[in-house]
Amino acid sequence: MWKDKSKNAPVIDFLGWALFLTLLVQGILFLLEPYSISYVENGNLTVGYANAILGMFLSTPAPFIALFITLRRTEKITIKEYFKRIVYTPKPLRAILVTGLFCAIALMFALCCGTPNGSPWYMMPMGFIVMLPFVGIAE
Repeated sequence: MWKDKSKNAPVIDFLGWALFLTLLVQGILFLLEPYSISYVENGNLTVGYANAILGMFLSTPAPFIALFITLRRTEKITIKEYFKRIVYTPKPLRAILVTGLFCAIALMFALCCGTPNGSPWYMMPMGFIVMLPFVGIAE
């Protein structure tokens, strides 16, 4: 991820940003929790509940955002360069095979050990399509 291998990576800077962003978003979610409870009780959708949904989407990629902030401060990279570094792999065939292997293992595990919930069979592959680019980058 770092272009200049002679310099040490600013790990403390990254951890500080990740901790700050995580605590900020989790604190906002904690303050907006009553809106979620009131939605469950009476079914009225409020602005606070919409903000809580937004906070849930921002809490998972906090390290992803912290890494961009750290790289932006140390190397002045753009968002385009950041995404190029994330998806870069020197051996793309191996990356595709390993990813496909883990997807196949997850599918076999779900088919063998999963409990049917009444959803159509095609919902699981659709979930993989959504999860791979969005959840995978955030993790």
